[in-house]
Amino acid sequence: MTTLFISLYIKLFFLLTPFFVLTVFLTLTDGLDRTAQQKMAVRVTVSGPYRLPKNCAPPMIPFNP
Repeated sequence: MTTLFISLYIKLFFLLTPFFVLTVFLTLTDGLDRTAQQKMAVRVTVSGPYRLPKNCAPPMIPFNP
C-alpha cells in the first residue's frame, strides 16, 4: 500500500509540475508585454541547466590516451 502511494504521488507530481510552473510564469510576467515575456522565457530556458547542483551533472570520464 505504501509503495502504491509513493509511486502514485511521484507520477502525479511530475505530471502536474509543468502546469504549475507555467501558471507561475504567467502570473509573474502578467504586467510585461509579449516580447518581454518571450525574452524572459528564453533567458530562463537558457540559464536553467547552469543552475543545477554539481551533483546532478553527469560524471566526467577522464580521457586516458
